[in-house]
Order: sequence, then structure tokens, then C-alpha cells
Amino acid sequence: MPAAAESLRATAPHRLPADGAACTHHLFQARVAETPHAPAVAHAGRTLTYAELDRRGSAVAARLRALGVGPEARVAVLLERGFDLAAALLGVLKAGAAYVPLDPEYPAERIAYVLEDSGAVAMLSGAAHLLPAGAPPVVDVASIPDAEADGFVPVETDPESLAYVIYTSGSTGRPKGVGISHRSLVSHNRAVIALFGLGEGDRVAQITSIGFDISVEEIFPTWAAGGTVVFRPAEVPGFGSGFLRWLGDEGITVLNLPTAFWHAWVDDLAAAGAAPPASLRLVIVGGERPNPSVLAQWRAIAGDQVRWINSYGPTEATVTATAWEATGEVDDEVPIGRALANTRAHVLDEALRPVDEGELFLGGEGVARGYLGRPGLTAERFLPDPFACAPGARMYRTGDRVRVRECVSAEVREWNGGEDDGESTTDALTHSRTHALSSRTHALEFLGRLDDQVKVGGFRVEPGEVEAVLATHPALAHAAVVARDDGTGRTRLVGYVVSREGEAVHAGAVRRWLRGRLPAYMVPSAIVPLDALPLTAHGKVDRRALPAPAALEPLEGDWSEAGETARALAEIFREVLGAPSIAP
Repeated sequence: MPAAAESLRATAPHRLPADGAACTHHLFQARVAETPHAPAVAHAGRTLTYAELDRRGSAVAARLRALGVGPEARVAVLLERGFDLAAALLGVLKAGAAYVPLDPEYPAERIAYVLEDSGAVAMLSGAAHLLPAGAPPVVDVASIPDAEADGFVPVETDPESLAYVIYTSGSTGRPKGVGISHRSLVSHNRAVIALFGLGEGDRVAQITSIGFDISVEEIFPTWAAGGTVVFRPAEVPGFGSGFLRWLGDEGITVLNLPTAFWHAWVDDLAAAGAAPPASLRLVIVGGERPNPSVLAQWRAIAGDQVRWINSYGPTEATVTATAWEATGEVDDEVPIGRALANTRAHVLDEALRPVDEGELFLGGEGVARGYLGRPGLTAERFLPDPFACAPGARMYRTGDRVRVRECVSAEVREWNGGEDDGESTTDALTHSRTHALSSRTHALEFLGRLDDQVKVGGFRVEPGEVEAVLATHPALAHAAVVARDDGTGRTRLVGYVVSREGEAVHAGAVRRWLRGRLPAYMVPSAIVPLDALPLTAHGKVDRRALPAPAALEPLEGDWSEAGETARALAEIFREVLGAPSIAP
């Protein structure tokens, strides 16, 4: 275990400077001045100190400035986890611009769309073969000498300036970019440093896709608190003994996992009779509803060694908006907790009146600017906040249905950044019911969506976007996509397709076609060919009448060109995942 992790439990959370830290990179600069020789990033057995990463980031910023990049400009980042990615993110912010993350696993069509829709003026990448024709000027981060940092002065950036744009699934068939300002990101950093108790001794794993906003939470609060971001190497598996060994070897103290991955990890630990590494002190999960039985299993495995927090928050509210920590017996439903510091959670009815059960609206510092280039949609989802004191304040309409519940078996902690952090720490569940909800025994419970949006592996997916892509398949006449529970608590997308007259449609071929146009998490786990889609009396698709894939024959022929070893591995994965079939 790294020496820094040994004294972790005695390390107090780092308190951010109250002044002079208006933007995200200013928080990083404060750490450079305070602990220049502390490790900022670690990857594959190597580390960079805060001073070294600062110099590399400044070199990237200088190169971007030479290209004319400045405030409000968007710079795409297409890099694998590692030092170049860290320098790229920091460099974009130092140049005064906003970064647009692109996962190298994205299909070329999606990369091209995001580049065009975001209006990216430059791109930081070392993977020229992945770039579409007409891409903006490309800068290879690895080729920039540190000497370019000489004399560079970070650009003056306003707190309202854009920090990043992350694309989420869109119901219209195209993903939409969510713009987050520095003010929102700094507020998030302050809140989660207090919530997680982050300090200089922490080593935080960076394992999620850069296109998933959990990566924001893995990286920037860690730097602001003086900890070390540890990038998981590509060769380290996501689960199994190799993953557990990596956590222990790196002395990982904080692990932030999508709920579906955490479910699988707990199953993995239980099957192996293993326990979390001794260094681990905190696990945060989020993105989907945790299974209470899995939480009970986790607590039996981890005991009191590891804090466990269920977090909730849409991209439009800057990663995390509410949190709940399990400190007692497990109830039959795991709450999403209370609002973080500088965040307000309102439970409202259709007339925007406070109720015990209704739609969740989020206000406060974390509310995003809106959707890039979509003023109509922004106006629809971001409303004036009638409960806020500040003029012009807005709240985000989440589309999630919640209720206020009493938690009798676990403490609901109130999270704030401290009395002297210069920020508001209002965290009532609703503004108008503060008296009833100020008790530490009340929390929010997630009940479901008010629309068709779902979470798959922690990622937000609009089935309508998948349907829109399927509609462009030349051999298909009609398509519908629904989400189903696979019987193990995991959500799977299922596609139902009707072929055009005279066309033969192979389920496996349709999935392969989709993989060239959608991220892997948006490709349905099963494609079900039908003669016709069932319709309601009003002529709409009767989604309740669509047959469950578990009642159908497994997909046939998908592995016809695969070898014996591949088919055997597929069968193993089918059993582990509890899926009726595994298709290539």
C-alpha cells in the first residue's frame, strides 16, 4: 500500500480557499502552490506531481491559445485514461475553454455528430484514425513539449464561463449537450469534498468512461482536495481478481461505481469469498436503484470498514445532487437521501406546489446552463425557481418521481461545506416544507420516471433515440425499443423490429449494425423480429403487449461464424449475467 494511504483515516477533509478560487483550475492552482510535490495522478506504476501536471497542462493550454482557443470555445477530448488525458482536461480549462469528452469506444458516427453539434474548434487526441473527415484541428497531446509552458499565463475566466459539455441521450433521436459552468463545477467540488471527506491522503480510482459525468467527480474534487487520481490501466479488468488486486496494489481509498457495476462487483466478491482491500474507506454508487439485498450482502462482506453512499443526480445538476449513507440496517428500499450543500430539492405537483410525492425539481448552484444550441428544450426543462431568494435563479425539472419517506433504520446526514466556505448550505428537501423535513430521519425515495427514459449500466438512455436509429436501417419498416428487468434487477434494452416486405432480418446483424452507430451501452441486449408491432385502439404501439424475450427462443445463429472457444466463453458470460443469450 502506498505510504500516503496509511494515515488516511486521520486525514481531515481539505477545506477549499474561500477567495480566489472562482474557477475549477483555480482550485488546482491552489493545490500546486500548497503541495507542489504531492502526487496528482498515477497510472501504470508512474506518477506526476501537482507541479509536473501543472506544467504539462500549461503546455497544452499554450498550444490551444496559439490556435486561437479562448473563453466559451469548445475543445473535444478523445483520449484513453492516463497522463495525457489529465493534462488535456487541465489544459483546456487553463486556456479558458470548455472540454467536450469523447469516449474512444464511441462509434465514428457519434463522434462526428458530437464534433459538429458542439461546434468544437479544436480536438485533443492521439487517435487520428478515429476522426471523421472535416474534424477540427487536431492536437496530439503527447507531442507537446513541456517547454511550451514557459511564460504561459492562465486566461482570466469568469465563474459563469463554460467548463465542460457532456452529451446525454435525447428523445428526439440525437444526443444533446449539457453545458456546465465553472460556478456549478466549483460548487460541486466543495460539496463532495465535504460529503466524501476527501483529503491529501486519498487515492481515488478513475475507472469510468470520460463521456460519463461520474468521471468529473472522480477527477476534479480529488485535485481540489490534494489527493491522487489513479487511472485504471486498460489491461486491468473491471472485475475479478485482477481488479481487486489492482485496488489493493494502488492503495485505492475511494471508489465511485455505477450501481450496475457495484452489483456485479459484490456478486464477484461473494463468489470468491473475498473482501475489499484494506485501503478502501469509501464506496459511492449511483445511476440506478441499488438492490437492498445486494446492500445487505455488501455490508456483510465489508462490515464497518467501508462507508457506503448512494448518490443521485442528473447531468443537468452537475453530477450529484442528493446522497444517502447506509449506517444501520437495510430497509426494503434504498433512499436517494437529502440535497447536498448549495443544492435545493423540491418535490412538486403539476402546479409546482410542494407535496409529499411528486416530481423532483433541483435548484441551487449546480443547475446547468442548459442544452447547447437548444433554447426551446432548455426553456422546457429549466424553469424559474419560485422558492429561491436570488433573482434569476432556475430549477431543473428532472422527470423523476419521488416521495418523502421516514428512515427509521439509518441516519440521514445533512451534507454541507462548513460555515466558512463562502457558500450557501441550504439543503431542505423542499423550500415550503422545511419544518417537516428538517428532521434527520427523512429522505427522498426514488419511485421511477415520468417518461420513458431509463438507466442502463448507469448511463441515461432515451429508448426513442435507439428507435430513431433503428428507423434508418434499410431493411426495417418499424421498430420499438423498451427496457425490461432481466430478472436479476438489471435493466436491459430490447428492440422489436418488423422487416420491410421481401427483406430478411437477422437479429445479430441488426445489433452489429447498431454498434457502428451507437455507444455499446445503448445497443439492445436482444433484438426480437416480429411480423407486426402490436397497436392500441388509438393506433399507437402497445408496449405492454410486446413479448418478453425471456419467453422466446434464444437468438439463433449469432455465433455461427465464431469458434468453439468463443461460443464457450459466451455461454459462461450468459450464465454469469443471467441473460437468455449472448449475441456478438
